[in-house]
Amino acid sequence: MSDHASSPSRPATPVPALPEIPQVARPFRLNWDTSSRVRGPGSEWSSSTQGFNAISTVLNNPHRRQAPPKAHSSLPAVPPANLPRVKRKDFDSYIRAIAPEWERFERNMQPGRDGQEQTDTSLSSRGSTDTPLTPRTPRAGKLITPLSSVPQVFFNAQFNLGDPQIFNAVIEHQEEDEGSSDPSSLSYSLPLLEKLSHHADTIEQHLVREISLRSTSFFAALTNLQDLQTESEECLDRISKLRGLLKEVDEKGAKRGLEIVRTECKLLNLKSVCSGVKEVGGVLEMTGVAKGLVAAGQWGEALTVIEGVEALWDPAAAEAQPPVSGREARAEFVRVSTNGRLSPLPPMPESPPPENEGTRKAPSIPLSSLTAFSSLPAHVRALTMEIASSLTTELVSVLKLDLRDRVNGAPEQNGDVNLSFKDRLRPVLQGLLRTKGIREATVSWREVVTSEIQGIMKHHLPSFNTGEEESKGPNAASSGLANLLRSKEHGEFLSLLSQLYTSLLNGIKGIQAQNGILIEVLQSLLAPKPSLDIISFQEELLDILSSTADLSNKLAAIVIGYRSEQHAQLDLPGFLTFFNASWGFVVQCEVICRRMIMGLRGVVLGQAKHFLQTFHQARISQSAKLVEDELWNPMSEVPAALQHMADVLVDSAVRDSPELIVGETDSSTSAPNPLPPQSPSSNPNGSAPSSKYLRIEGPYFCVSATGAVLGLLFDYLKLVVNLPMLNIDTMSRVIEFLKAFNSRTCQVVLGAGAMRSAGLKNITAKHLALASQSLSIMIALIPYVRETFRRHLSPTQAVMLIEFDKLKRDFQEHQSEIHSKLISIMGDRTSAHVKSLQASFTPSAVISPAARDLEC
Repeated sequence: MSDHASSPSRPATPVPALPEIPQVARPFRLNWDTSSRVRGPGSEWSSSTQGFNAISTVLNNPHRRQAPPKAHSSLPAVPPANLPRVKRKDFDSYIRAIAPEWERFERNMQPGRDGQEQTDTSLSSRGSTDTPLTPRTPRAGKLITPLSSVPQVFFNAQFNLGDPQIFNAVIEHQEEDEGSSDPSSLSYSLPLLEKLSHHADTIEQHLVREISLRSTSFFAALTNLQDLQTESEECLDRISKLRGLLKEVDEKGAKRGLEIVRTECKLLNLKSVCSGVKEVGGVLEMTGVAKGLVAAGQWGEALTVIEGVEALWDPAAAEAQPPVSGREARAEFVRVSTNGRLSPLPPMPESPPPENEGTRKAPSIPLSSLTAFSSLPAHVRALTMEIASSLTTELVSVLKLDLRDRVNGAPEQNGDVNLSFKDRLRPVLQGLLRTKGIREATVSWREVVTSEIQGIMKHHLPSFNTGEEESKGPNAASSGLANLLRSKEHGEFLSLLSQLYTSLLNGIKGIQAQNGILIEVLQSLLAPKPSLDIISFQEELLDILSSTADLSNKLAAIVIGYRSEQHAQLDLPGFLTFFNASWGFVVQCEVICRRMIMGLRGVVLGQAKHFLQTFHQARISQSAKLVEDELWNPMSEVPAALQHMADVLVDSAVRDSPELIVGETDSSTSAPNPLPPQSPSSNPNGSAPSSKYLRIEGPYFCVSATGAVLGLLFDYLKLVVNLPMLNIDTMSRVIEFLKAFNSRTCQVVLGAGAMRSAGLKNITAKHLALASQSLSIMIALIPYVRETFRRHLSPTQAVMLIEFDKLKRDFQEHQSEIHSKLISIMGDRTSAHVKSLQASFTPSAVISPAARDLEC
């Protein structure tokens, strides 16, 4: 349908000039050069070099079926390609990747397009005289009838000439022409055929032109499609060959190898079954051996066999179990280090390591999965408990023998003896660790310690029964032990008590030393991998020590409680000897246990308070007796001993004088002495001579009762120095003692009680003056006594010293009353003398009566 071949045989209908079609931007088309085209996979436009992009420039809609080519067309029919549906957005990444290259390509192609347009313009100006064109290339300068001259019905998708309306629209037939023309005449049909042929030629020319413009891209796409088909066939051929090779490998290699592996697995299973049968037989044999070893007393070897059975029962727990310490651990370490596990050198194949020494092979069949061995854990547990019981008995026996040696006053344990004791404990403790019986052994040892402490009491007091004595209490009068203890002399009882305290204290110290050795041995055994909470075990041992100290103090408290009344009647040195021995025992027990023990402490303090009360009542009675029997005559000479005693009372405000410290041989205050203190005639210091004044910050006249009361006050200060835990009670007793002296003095002097008690005829001014001097002595000494107590009291207790200030004011008020009475007496005396002078006044006898009065 070129310009030469498609010209009609009849003259063409004159048509107007085609309208100029505006140039629309078309997509890029590849330039096709037929002279350089070489068909085949290796050509320039093959799919291997250009890809499949050319197909998208030709097939805008791959799902639309193409119209069949015309008969005169030389192009072969192209089968429609069954391509997958592709979305536009799938090419976004590709477009972004090639956009820079595409822009560069368009810039490079722009000069070529400009030159081509100039060439087309020059060709169109030459006319028909130029060289004739090829049939495939239309004349560039020939004007083609525009498509606008063709009715639009030709472009309708429902175009069909059989439809009368479409046919009339094609031939442009009017309805008013139907009557004036004959459709069968040549004059009517020839123009119609000519018009139809003209429209068909116009459409055909435009189709030829469009095809010529797209031929290059079309053939490039066709070539790419053929190359793609060729490569696809080659790929499918290679895939089929690979499948054949894989099938051959599968048949000849993989399946045979898999069969071999399955056979080897069956063989391993058979071996494991045989090994499991042997292990089951070995378990039965090991159980019998363990029972025989337990019966023979070989506990270490029996535990080794039992641990082997437990490892077969629970392999996971056996792996986590710590290694055995002690001698067996060292021997096991030697065996393990020589069998290749711990040695850096590999084992020699000529001498394989033994399988049953040093290491345990994991069982192939867990015994816990076998019903026949369901009772095995109970049997193993029973054997273990039997071994633990035997080891506990052995441990308790070793500790008991050592404790008795320590209680009986054995010499101090030296290094060799302690080393021997450790060697005896180590294997027993090692076995208890392996049986996990340390806790049970501790409970048994606690019971044995209790019985040993009670045995110490029975040794010193054969008639002592712990249960009976605790139920009766210390105040039981019908107890044989109570009567025995009360009948003993004080010295004999102190000797017995000292021996008892020594034995009990040796026992407590022995338990303390044993606890330290036990902890040391256990720490050495648990050094590789601790399997025991050593802190909690140490707390249990400390609890045993504390319980022992509590029991010892409790039993000692029962013993001394029977002699409460006897102790209250003792003199101060005798009671201090008993108190210091008991208090020292309590303090040592508390230091060892690092806590307060109330059993014996409370009893000792109670007896000390009872003694203080008895001591105080005796001093109160003696003071009242002295004041009541006093004749109120001044001492002709104050003994040096009394002056020294007053000096010590003054000096005690700043320090504790040696005279106040009571020793075991001191007998200066063996009993309350009712005699006045002027009996000592010698000066202890041998320095100051005797005088008729008692000097305390000044000279004072002193009567014998006041001197004796100072001696009693001196005894109270001895209590302050020697019994510091009773200072509060002693202070209240001292204040009460001085108040009693003050009130008794007031009664016998101001109340004239001395006329009845001492047989005085009347109370004279001299008696009042001596009473005032006695009160002045006490007023002078009260501040020093107050400071003595201040030194021995804590800051919180010092607030009670205000009672001494009140006491001093009481003395001063009493003294003021005495002074008032003395003034009253002197005033009455003066008035009497004045009246007598007035009654007997005469001129001749003025001098003689007055002289007689003055002489009187």
